[in-house]
Amino acid sequence: MGHSFLDITESILGINYRAFYRIHGTDSTASFHASPLFSSPGNDKLMQIFLSYYEQIKASIDNFFLSTHCRILSCDHTFKVTKQIGIIRGSDSAFMNQLQNLYVGLNENGEVVMWRLTRSTSLDEIDDLVLDLKERLTTSRDNLEMIIVDDCCPVKNVYHRYFSRVSQVRYFSCGSENR
Repeated sequence: MGHSFLDITESILGINYRAFYRIHGTDSTASFHASPLFSSPGNDKLMQIFLSYYEQIKASIDNFFLSTHCRILSCDHTFKVTKQIGIIRGSDSAFMNQLQNLYVGLNENGEVVMWRLTRSTSLDEIDDLVLDLKERLTTSRDNLEMIIVDDCCPVKNVYHRYFSRVSQVRYFSCGSENR
């Protein structure tokens, strides 16, 4: 939803405050911040909790990607989901975006087979990601039959370089087929 860790922390604090108020009433609201029962994690602690959880499930995510097959690969590098990813500059409190795009590769079932947040639409940023997919497909003996991209002309040769052994890779751009 694009909420920062600080927004989530403030939401938790608001929920805790309402619960504290229901139990203790208006006379003891000054003691709210001193109550360990109603305390909430700070921005940094909440970020640590999320990152710790990710580290716990990382192996499961990796295994999912390794076991996901792909005959048809649909790639897009133009999603603009990164508007909420950034930092607040200390000097003037301006929000600074860190990344510009999300590169996503989906299989024929719409399952994500690769993804990466990127600073640009340059394929140099995802070179290792595509090579990793190529290795996974080779290891699992999946036959990649088609690649679908929305910007065929600029990237056709690049994808052909990655998947040159695939005999019938086809590229579609704006509804017209290019081979």
